[in-house]
Amino acid sequence: MIRRLFCLILLVTAVSAAVAGTPKRVGNYSSLMKALKNGSTVSVVMEFGRCNLLSSGDQRLSPPLAGGLVADTWTSRVESSQGNQGVTLVLTGDELVAHPGRGMLRRHVEVSIGSDDQVTIALRHLDPGSYEVVSTWRLATTFDRGDDGAAAFYLLD
Repeated sequence: MIRRLFCLILLVTAVSAAVAGTPKRVGNYSSLMKALKNGSTVSVVMEFGRCNLLSSGDQRLSPPLAGGLVADTWTSRVESSQGNQGVTLVLTGDELVAHPGRGMLRRHVEVSIGSDDQVTIALRHLDPGSYEVVSTWRLATTFDRGDDGAAAFYLLD
């Protein structure tokens, strides 16, 4: 009897830990902003190969690369264009990477999310000593809700 009770407690604990450790997916700007204001940690997984290159129209990256980041910082700002006013949320991440042709580079990723759920990704490689921009990619997509969007947002806590 005690052994069964112990096994049951162990099973309930394991299931609870597994459920608690699963990141919660966020499907729109409003939910993401609310979570950040409540102190949640956010990660974003981006399928760069499914994004549109802003500098080249509708072209897509090849091969279809993917990446992700846990947002180091975030800020919201009011933007106005053509008489329309909207709020943009900006998540940023920064890391040192080994580039096969250029050696060590600092990768800076800025993910801008509009209140209309449009997502713009700026990916920059910088010289780690001078912070000179070595390369820049600007991509556009929407929230990934199982449709054509290529940016999936998760709450980690």
